[in-house]
Amino acid sequence: MALTFGSANSIYVQTSTNQGESFSAPVKVSQMNVLPLSRHRGPHIAISESTLIVTAVAGNAEATGSHAHGLASDGDLYAWRSTDGGKSWSKGARINEVAASAREGLHALAADGGGNIFAVWLDLRDGGTELYGSLSRDSGATWSANVPVYKSPDGHICECCHPSAAYSNDGTLDVMWRNCLGGSRDLYIAHSRDGRTFGQPEKLGLGTWKMDACPMDGGGLTHSKGKAITAWRREADLFLAEPGKAETKIGRGRDIAVAANMDKVYALWIEDSQLKLWVNGKTEILAESAAFPSVKTLPGGGAVAAWEQDGESQSSGCHEGRCSGYHLAARETGKLIFQHRKARISSLRRASPCQAHLSVFLPIKAESPPAALVLECKGHAAGGHVRKTGLAESPRFVHDRKYLAVAR
Repeated sequence: MALTFGSANSIYVQTSTNQGESFSAPVKVSQMNVLPLSRHRGPHIAISESTLIVTAVAGNAEATGSHAHGLASDGDLYAWRSTDGGKSWSKGARINEVAASAREGLHALAADGGGNIFAVWLDLRDGGTELYGSLSRDSGATWSANVPVYKSPDGHICECCHPSAAYSNDGTLDVMWRNCLGGSRDLYIAHSRDGRTFGQPEKLGLGTWKMDACPMDGGGLTHSKGKAITAWRREADLFLAEPGKAETKIGRGRDIAVAANMDKVYALWIEDSQLKLWVNGKTEILAESAAFPSVKTLPGGGAVAAWEQDGESQSSGCHEGRCSGYHLAARETGKLIFQHRKARISSLRRASPCQAHLSVFLPIKAESPPAALVLECKGHAAGGHVRKTGLAESPRFVHDRKYLAVAR
């Protein structure tokens, strides 16, 4: 098991060789001048054969203006590798061929466990926001020429909703993004068999969301029984959908995350301040006050969920997800803590509160694709929501205001 997170301007990795009972001390992968960590920005990690791969968007100069919110004006997507279990790391290699084209800071990473790694990101090389990707067939040692995954005929896709990517058991690569087409901001999916060419993009769901702004909410993508399962928001409603089928409404809220195994689908989201959990049609409240949830299934069954709690969010100048002056600040500038089976993974001091992005990859059997667990505690409000969250007892494992739940 391996974990990565960003703290201030540095990227760290920790590993476990005993199923998460204990973790190594944090190892610094790299220190950057500007490391965006808001919303779904931040490092991602994959395990491919015996190699660890970390990716992140970073730069040298901080952006200015109303859309700055911690971005790098010259942001590029970098990849680092470790072949000794995370003890040492290579120098970062730039994946995007056109300098500064990944400066929006939003990307995704998918791995099939057998050497194939695919990175996809929002790209600005041609002015409008497009979706580009790059494939590695040697566990991140080299990367292919950048390939356009999708270019909207309207000039850009949704400008600040994160993409998703995942391999299915048969090796098919799926990529999902929020489009901007004909005045609508709907989710689309495209498939690839080789990581270099993509089929015709397909709109997800039958309805549409007409809006002239970015909701900053890209949804999630997973697989179950060889089928892609997507989760996403339209206005205040949340849906699950398979490609080619009508969507199913499962609740109301924002920031939905999804994971699945052979017999269960898990979805988590925020409604007002509550954290909702949906499992195969049944919904329960996991926490009264939470933010930025994520969920992933575990080898052998069950799922693990993580979220931020005991923080305070404030917003100013927000309209339909376009925000300035937003921050999520913990009441105490403490430690980044994560718990899995009662193990403290990190006790690294943060230079400022809530600037961490956490990912976990579990190396599992070849018939099941690797999974990532992401915990994030800084971002931008969606839909103009102003939220104040306070400490509440979690129904599951609790440790220093970072909360984790295991469902079986």
